[in-house]
Amino acid sequence: SRISGRVKEVFVIEGTKVLAGAPLASLDSAELGKAQADISAVQARASFAMADEARKRDLLADGITSKRALELASQERRVAEAELRAATQRAQALGGGGKGKNLGVTSLVSPIGGDVVKVHVFRGQAVEPSYTAFTIADRSSLWVRLSVFEGDVGNIRVDDIVEIAAQVS
Repeated sequence: SRISGRVKEVFVIEGTKVLAGAPLASLDSAELGKAQADISAVQARASFAMADEARKRDLLADGITSKRALELASQERRVAEAELRAATQRAQALGGGGKGKNLGVTSLVSPIGGDVVKVHVFRGQAVEPSYTAFTIADRSSLWVRLSVFEGDVGNIRVDDIVEIAAQVS
């Protein structure tokens, strides 16, 4: 998990095959909800700043306001747009999109395709960013460390059949 939160629902069980990016669980996060709510607030401020700048531009054209007032309105719009970009990036960094009807809800997704080897979470459990929620194994390739006596190296050929057993600790 990228953020702290509470597991809302688990979508997979051990043995499930998943693709990269597949949702594994959904998570409720107050931190993400706040970041998404901030987007709405900053969007409103940016919208007002854009309208104010347009109004000042019209007033300047009619000779009713000063060029300085237009410059200040333009600066306010640029600041609000920068804050909106920052708020959006903050929400995305926490694993959520922009604002939506489900504030604070995000999905934990598989970083790789493979098999779900272990599910370490359950519904209602609190998780932290350092917590490993799932173990996913890509078994498409396997590395094996092989020990061979020096005298037997000459007897090994490509395509030889090898029996492998897991080492129990």
